[in-house]
Amino acid sequence: MAHKYVKEDETFNTSRNGVVPKPTASDISNNKVLRADGSWVAQSGGGGGGSSTLVGLDDVDVNNLSDKDILSYNASSQKFKNVAFEMSTLKDVDLSNLSDGQLLKYDAQNQKWTNFTMPDIDVERVGLYTEYPTLTSGRLNAIKTVSSLSKGIYIMSLQDYYERNSNRSYFNASGINVAFLANGGTGYTDVVYDNSGYSTFVHSFFVKATQDNASVTFNLWGNGYSPKNVVISVYKLKL
Repeated sequence: MAHKYVKEDETFNTSRNGVVPKPTASDISNNKVLRADGSWVAQSGGGGGGSSTLVGLDDVDVNNLSDKDILSYNASSQKFKNVAFEMSTLKDVDLSNLSDGQLLKYDAQNQKWTNFTMPDIDVERVGLYTEYPTLTSGRLNAIKTVSSLSKGIYIMSLQDYYERNSNRSYFNASGINVAFLANGGTGYTDVVYDNSGYSTFVHSFFVKATQDNASVTFNLWGNGYSPKNVVISVYKLKL
């Protein structure tokens, strides 16, 4: 509906329905809006007539603002309030007794992230075995079982010395109550010769003993060489 303007020689009266005061050219060029009292005023809040700032909103209550604050809704006051962002404010995080260098781990039972201190890691040698294998049908066979392993994680290293007339050595390992990590307990190594006329290989891998009294059996072989000895070193990670 088109509005009727008050004549220039008339006075605006709010009781006269359908009549508005005529804007001046300046009012129009400056996009002024009409207030209830009949005056043309500059717009505020981007044209919506509301607050142009966040703190001016009725449902926002901010105090003592600082860098990196976030807005959090408070159901009791039904207002958004500023809070410092901290990990502990997240619903799925449960922190207590914090100290330098701690890490977060997930607790599936409680469905929360909790803080913990990473234990120091040390290594203890629990076994050193030297085997003198024999050739069977032109192949080296060295079988050794390392038993009575307690529950934990182990680094196992196999080192073999032999004469330089083969080009590759192989190994595999099987076990009871163990899980092979990293390279899976099987593989091969190409020969590395030294100036003494002998060659050597080293195999290293991780083994996890899932319970006490675990054991690992090693089988090593290669084609057409004269073995000297095989050294098996077993180290346990101390967490």
